[in-house]
Amino acid sequence: MKPMYRIIPILLLFLLIGAIGFGVWKAKEAMETKKQLDEYEYSSKDARKENEELRGDNRKLQAQNRQLEDSIQVLNAEIQALKKELREKVTEIRANRKLIQQLKEESNRLLTQINSLKQQKNVDMAKIKRLEDDRFALDVKLGDLFLQNDSLENVNSTLLEDLVIKETAKDDIINSDTTSTPTAVLTNTGKIMETTGSSKEEAIDPPKMLPFSSEKIGVTFSSLIPITKSNKASKNARKWNGTLIDFRINYDGEDVSRLFGKNFVVQIKDKKTGEILSPRESGGSGDTKGLTFSFLQNPVSVTYVNYQKKTSDEFAVYVYYKDENGELVNIPTGMKDVKFGE
Repeated sequence: MKPMYRIIPILLLFLLIGAIGFGVWKAKEAMETKKQLDEYEYSSKDARKENEELRGDNRKLQAQNRQLEDSIQVLNAEIQALKKELREKVTEIRANRKLIQQLKEESNRLLTQINSLKQQKNVDMAKIKRLEDDRFALDVKLGDLFLQNDSLENVNSTLLEDLVIKETAKDDIINSDTTSTPTAVLTNTGKIMETTGSSKEEAIDPPKMLPFSSEKIGVTFSSLIPITKSNKASKNARKWNGTLIDFRINYDGEDVSRLFGKNFVVQIKDKKTGEILSPRESGGSGDTKGLTFSFLQNPVSVTYVNYQKKTSDEFAVYVYYKDENGELVNIPTGMKDVKFGE
C-alpha cells in the first residue's frame, strides 16, 4: 500500500503541470486569435476608409466630367451661333458686293450715254441733267453700300475673334486629362474656369497666343492686270478703267490663322504725285480712299474700278494692314507697279 501512496502525489503533480501547460497554451492561443481579430478589424477599417475616399474621388470626377460635358455643350451652341451669324454677315457682304458691281455698271452705262449726248450737235441739256441726277443717285447708293460693308466686315472681325476663343477653349477641354492636369471649363456665367481636380475653382483668362505683330504680314502678288471699259488689257493709262488684282496674304511664313477677320486696304496711287485713285468717279459723292476688306481666305481677288481721268502713267498697287485704330500699316512686300501693254 505504501508504494501507491507515493505514486499518487506524483501523478497529481503531473496532472497539475499538464493543466497549467494546457491553460498557458489556451491563453496564448486566445491572445493570438485576438491579435488576428484586431489586425482584421484595423485592416477592415483601412479598407472601408480607402473605399470611401475612392468613392469620394469618383463622385468628384463624375461631377467634373458632367461640368466638362456641360461646358462642351455650351461652347458648341455658342460656336454654332457664331458660325451662323458669320455666314449671314458674309452672305450679306457678298450680296452688297454684287449690288455694288451692278450699280457701277449702271453708272458706267449712264456716263457713256451722257458723253454720247454731249457729242451730238443739238445737245439735249434737260436729258443730260436727268441722266446726271440718276447717276448722282447711284453714287449715293454706292457710297452707302461701301459704308455698310465696312461696318459688316468690322462685325465679322469681332465674330471671328470670338469664334477662335470658343473653339480654342473647346479643344482644350476635349484634349485635357481631367485626372492630373488643370482643365479649362466654361461655367454657366460664361467665364472660363480652371478645374484642378479639387473643389476649389479659379477664374482664368482664355488661352493667350503670342502678341500679333503687323511686321510678320507678307503679300505675294499673283497677277495685276489693268483693263479698259470693255474688260480688255489696257495698253496705256488713258484707256485704263479698272484693275484686276490677285494676291495672297500670309503671316510669319505660310500661317494665315492669325489673319482671319483682320482688315486690309487696297489702294492705287500715282507714283509721281502720291494721289490715291478712288474706286469711284473722281469728285463723286461716294469716293473712298481705296477698297477695305476683312481677310477670310487665300487667294484674295480684287477688282479695283476707277474711271477718272489719269494725268500720269506711273501707278502702283499698295496693300496695307488696317489696325484696330483704323491706321494703315505699310507692308514691305505689299506694293506692285501697274504695267500697261503686257
